[in-house]
Amino acid sequence: MKQIILAILFANFIGLVVAADEAAQRNCLSTREYITSLNYLREQKSLGLEEKSARNLADIVSKGCTGAAQRFIKTSNLLIQAELPSSLAISTAQELSGQSDQVADNFAQIFAKVYLEKFFDLPASEALRLARNLALLSERNPSKVLEDFTILSDFCLSRKGLDLPLTKCLALIEKVLPQGRDQEDSIAQAYIKLFEFLSGQEKGPKLATLKALEESTKTISYGPNSLENFTQAYLFAISPTGLGLSYMQAVDFAQKMAARTVKSVKKTP
Repeated sequence: MKQIILAILFANFIGLVVAADEAAQRNCLSTREYITSLNYLREQKSLGLEEKSARNLADIVSKGCTGAAQRFIKTSNLLIQAELPSSLAISTAQELSGQSDQVADNFAQIFAKVYLEKFFDLPASEALRLARNLALLSERNPSKVLEDFTILSDFCLSRKGLDLPLTKCLALIEKVLPQGRDQEDSIAQAYIKLFEFLSGQEKGPKLATLKALEESTKTISYGPNSLENFTQAYLFAISPTGLGLSYMQAVDFAQKMAARTVKSVKKTP
């Protein structure tokens, strides 16, 4: 049942978000957003909001500029249909109303994928926590979040990829996805290439799966650009004309070089 309900809401939400992305945000239709959100709240008798509370909430939503009311309404409907408490649905919808259409889109799609039975089939509360962490709290470029989530989840669950249990895949995604916040390259693609280098490529160290996962997760914490530093350092370290190290010594050297991918800059007083 939840698949049917969410599939319909999900499709409607994405259609509106894509259309809203084309609108300029410099001139805000704040009055329209206020009226639209207030009318919605008045119609939702099941929420049990008093008129004063509805007006206060509509006032907050109107500060989110053009499109805020639709972000609020669609998020609220999505979460209420997933049978989350109305207060939690409303507070999350309010938070998303002030975000960009891209962030709201990411949230809706990630929530749907981790909640629906054919994907992760998480309880609604856990799906909400994960979607919020990845879409709202991550400092990654919003345009990369959903793409990386899809790539990494497919790789993690696929028999041709890692074929890990759902819980381990989710833990991996939560660790990897927020990394490299100042780097534009795909964190998911970099992670997969790094894992494949460590575990399967002829020139790599051919680590066991769990060890390769551990080393990949450690390295990718320095962002997607750490892939190049790590592989180049390993190949140089293992080469007789380079450093001539053992494969594990070469891995340690490569980790050291990868850790220097992002230079720390001290702020002057």
